[in-house]
Amino acid sequence: LEGETGLKELEKVCWVLDFCDVKVNESCGFHVHMDASGFSMETWKNLAINYKHLESVIDSFMPGSRRNNRYCRSLSRISESNITAADTIGDLQRVFENQRYYKLNLEAYSRHRTVEFRQHGGTTNYTKMEKWIRFLNGLVIFAKTGNLPARTRLESFPFLDDTEKLFFKLR
Repeated sequence: LEGETGLKELEKVCWVLDFCDVKVNESCGFHVHMDASGFSMETWKNLAINYKHLESVIDSFMPGSRRNNRYCRSLSRISESNITAADTIGDLQRVFENQRYYKLNLEAYSRHRTVEFRQHGGTTNYTKMEKWIRFLNGLVIFAKTGNLPARTRLESFPFLDDTEKLFFKLR
C-alpha cells in the first residue's frame, strides 16, 4: 500500500477486521515495510542511529511485550561507531548480525528492497496503525538529511507536529 490511497485501503481492512471481531494478543506484531530502494548509505546510517537514539522514547509508547523480545530486539547493543563505519548496506547488515529480529530490520532490503520496522504491537486499530506509519514516514524522511542526538525527547522530534506528539505521549 502506498500513500494516502494506501492508508484509505488500510482503513477499509480495519473496518472488516472489526466487523469480523478479529482479536490480537501480545504475541502479535504490526510490522511496517517502507521502500528503501533509493536510500543512500548516509540515509541508512542516519536511520539506524536515529532509531537507536529514539528507542527509549519509542519504547515508552509501545506495549511491554514489544520493548525487547526475541522477535524485535533492542538496538542498545549495536555499536554506533560500527554503524558509522559501515561502507555498504552489507556492512551495515553485518553490524546487525545479519538478523531480521531487531526493531529495525535491515535484512528486509536484500529480499524486498525495504526497511522493516518490527516494534509496534499487533493491532486492528486503524488510528494506531496510521499514526505509527506516519511516524515512521517522518523518521525515514528525516534520516535522509539528518541525525538526532542521543536522548532526544518526544517534544523535540522534528518530524512530528504537536498533535502527533500528543498522541504518542498519551499512549
